[in-house]
Amino acid sequence: MAENMETNTVTEVLLLPPPPSLTYSPLFLGVLLADRSVYALLEVCETLPKSTIATLTTIADKQESISLYFVVSGGRTQASACLLATEYALEVKLGAPLESFASFTKINLEVYINEYGIVSVSAAEEVGLGVTSEPTELIFDLQNPTTCRPDFDRHESTTQLYDPALVRRLPIKLPHRTIAVLDKVYTIKQQFTGDVPVSQHDLTGCALWESGIIAAHFLPQVFTTAYRTTEDNKASCHGNDTLSIGSSGRRMRVLEIGCGAGLVSTVVADQCPFIDIVGTDGEELALRLSAENARRNGVSVVESLDVCSERPELCTLTDDTVFCSKTSTEKPSIAKVQRRTTILCQQGRVMFARLDWNDACGIQEFTKQLGPFDFIIGSDLVYPAAPIHPLLNVLKSTMTKETTAYIVTKNRTGEGDEFVDNLSTAKWVKNLTIHGADVICDEFRTQQANFRSVSFKAVYC
Repeated sequence: MAENMETNTVTEVLLLPPPPSLTYSPLFLGVLLADRSVYALLEVCETLPKSTIATLTTIADKQESISLYFVVSGGRTQASACLLATEYALEVKLGAPLESFASFTKINLEVYINEYGIVSVSAAEEVGLGVTSEPTELIFDLQNPTTCRPDFDRHESTTQLYDPALVRRLPIKLPHRTIAVLDKVYTIKQQFTGDVPVSQHDLTGCALWESGIIAAHFLPQVFTTAYRTTEDNKASCHGNDTLSIGSSGRRMRVLEIGCGAGLVSTVVADQCPFIDIVGTDGEELALRLSAENARRNGVSVVESLDVCSERPELCTLTDDTVFCSKTSTEKPSIAKVQRRTTILCQQGRVMFARLDWNDACGIQEFTKQLGPFDFIIGSDLVYPAAPIHPLLNVLKSTMTKETTAYIVTKNRTGEGDEFVDNLSTAKWVKNLTIHGADVICDEFRTQQANFRSVSFKAVYC
């Protein structure tokens, strides 16, 4: 009897009519992205069944897992406009992060909607070329969506769409990277676009490059050693493991040429409390990004000085913009600028200024107003097919006999060797030293032959 009852129950279930089939999708389906938009996977009135794929990336490295939020609504594609919507969450566990400069997390998403409106989602981390981890799956019904309203204010999506064109151009694929230097982890934002059309600017510097990471690791140690051994600072450092600026201590002044995303200036200012550093770049977007990253990591940024040969004007660097001061029509004299800059450097840790390598008069004015410098630093300043002489000229123009320069670059197609050869034959360069593996951090130790790290002084300037 029990066996017959079980058989009848199974038969009754099998004889139930299937849900009504759908020719077209009645709803919109998308996935929430980091910029608070919803990427469409299925539009309203699309023909069913349908298969679609998408590739997402995380917006920061070293994440243990990500949560994908799928939105079902009446067709609106902006998260803030999905007033009558349903959400489904899918958590994907990620493997151990790769400790590599070019590493990033890529999620392959496969979605299938059958003729009955049943949605099957499969998400898997790509762990190798064409190889994925065990997928995580989610199933829900478009014809019977869960009645809930998404709380987008609560959700902070950690994914974005994969952009292969951007990846081909930049070696770092993440909008944010975390770099550990000594005992502190720094979060650096990349690929900053701001309010100005990107097409009008060169974004090469708005990313982390290998040489910058190398410089950020070893330069604080160089400056600390130099500060401890300086005669003026021996009294304030004697018997004290903590570096501080005593009454007899003089603050060291450092100039970074081509600060880009601001990693090196930020790390140096944070790790070396005895230093005033001026980060320079020719791109306004890079200066904005550098200031944002410095503040993001707890480093105070003081006013910036934008120097050009035609109009040397004080500039104010706020949280989100760089602009020339328009509050006064009076053009500040060099003396006024010098006094103002001195006060700012004493009060602040890092400042950012625009410096055009091709503007000889602007470089001269810049040096008068902000120099002299104890150290000049730079990383990844030479590239294939880019002229080296503007870089050599700006180094010569900003150095004094007391200045020591440290430059780290990557020898991609021989341009690193060409730069070193030019230094070795320049009559104004002395004490040229080519550093070896001792300055290469562990991440790039196996590639140390690809990098050129040099230090030198100037005979005359």
